[in-house]
Amino acid sequence: MNIGVVVDNIFYNDERVKNEVKAISKEGHNIFVLCLRFSKYEKTQNNLNISNLQVVSKWIPRKIKDFLFGIQLSIPVYQKIWSFWIEDFIHKKNIDVLHVHDLYLSLPAKQAIGNNNTTLITDLHENYPAAIMDYKWANSFLKRIIVKPWKWKQLEKKYLNATDYIITLSDGFKQNLLSKYENLNPDNFVVYPNVPDVEYLESLPINSNTKPNSRNDNTLLYFGGVSKRRGIITVLKAIKILKNEGIEITFHIVGPIDNAEKKEVLRSIQDRTIEKNIIYNSWKDFSDIPQLISNSTMCISPIIKNEQHDSGIANKVFQYMLFKKPVIVSDCIPQRELIETNHCGVIFHSNDEFDLAKAIKILINDPEQAKLMGYNGYLTIKNEYNLAIQGEKLKELYRKIELKRAKNQKTKND
Repeated sequence: MNIGVVVDNIFYNDERVKNEVKAISKEGHNIFVLCLRFSKYEKTQNNLNISNLQVVSKWIPRKIKDFLFGIQLSIPVYQKIWSFWIEDFIHKKNIDVLHVHDLYLSLPAKQAIGNNNTTLITDLHENYPAAIMDYKWANSFLKRIIVKPWKWKQLEKKYLNATDYIITLSDGFKQNLLSKYENLNPDNFVVYPNVPDVEYLESLPINSNTKPNSRNDNTLLYFGGVSKRRGIITVLKAIKILKNEGIEITFHIVGPIDNAEKKEVLRSIQDRTIEKNIIYNSWKDFSDIPQLISNSTMCISPIIKNEQHDSGIANKVFQYMLFKKPVIVSDCIPQRELIETNHCGVIFHSNDEFDLAKAIKILINDPEQAKLMGYNGYLTIKNEYNLAIQGEKLKELYRKIELKRAKNQKTKND
C-alpha cells in the first residue's frame, strides 16, 4: 500500500513519528511523509536509511504557523491550508492509507479525502482538548476569545468521528474516550506508547570516562520542555528543602523554557539560595541524551497531575529506564502504574515539593536499591516497552486495513 504520514511539524524532530515510520516501513509499504519546514531553504532529506520512504515538506515561517494554528477555531485558514495540501498529497502519491498525527488534523484530512477510497488513521499524541486548556499561551483573557481553547472539548467527538482508526498513548486514554463516546468502536483503537528505538539509542556513543556535569555527588536530570505544568517549579522547591536539610544535589535541566513563562521560570532557576545547585542548558543534541542520562544519579518526570498528563507517558521516562537510571515520577496514572508495576523508581504526589524531597532522599540514602531500580527499568524496556515489540501493534493495524481494503475491492469487482 501507499501510506501517507502527515505531521504539522519538522518530521525529523518528532521521535514518535520517526519510530512509527520505521516500524511501518518494515512491512514493505511505500511511505510518503507530508510535513513542515520552517526555513525556506532547508532541505528535507531521508536520513533514516529507509529505501521506501519519501519526504514532502511545505515551507511556512514558524511565527505564521503558530499564529494560524492559534486562531484556527476563529478563522479556519490553518485547517483549509492543510486540507488543500493533503488533498494534493493524496492525488499525487496515490495514497491508500492516511496516518495523521494529532486530533486537529483529522477533520482537515477527512475533508481532503472526500470521496476517495482512502483509509484515515488519527494518531493522538496527547489529550489535546485537555492540553490546550492548560497552555498559558492560549488562556490569557484576550487570547481565550480568539483561540477558544474550551471549544476543543465540544469538537472532540466530531474530530474523532471523522477517522476510521484511532491510536492512543495508553489504554487508560483509550478507555476514557470509549466511555465518553459510545459510538466509537473499541476494535478500531490501537494503543502505542512513546517507546524508544532501543537499537538506535544503544548505538549512540557513551564515554564511561566522562565526568558527570555536577557540583555534587548526586545529579538529578530532567530533559524536555520546561514549564510550570511540567513540574519544574516543584523540583526547584524540593532542591531548596533538601539544601536547608544539608543535602546537596545538582539538578540538571535540559530543554527550552515555555515562552509564556520564561521570566517566571528563569527567576526560580536563578534563585540565589539554590543557583549553585542548578545547571541549565536550553538545548542539547538528541545524540547527547544517552551520555547525559549515564552521567546522572537519577532522573525525573515531575509533570503536574491533570487530565492531559493522565493520557500517556513521555518519551523521556522510557529513555531514562533504558540507560538503567532509577526514575522519580509524579503520580499521573500511566507513569505511576509503569513505575509501580516494574519496581523501577519512586513516586511522589504531584505538585508536592515535600513529598518529592522525600522521594529524592530515598534514592540518595539507598544507592544499592536505586541501582536495582535502574536495572529493573532497563529490563522492562528490553522485554516490553520498545519499538520492536510495540511496533508490532502498528504493523498488525496496517495488515488489518490492507485485508479489509482487499475484501472491499473484491466485493466491488464482483
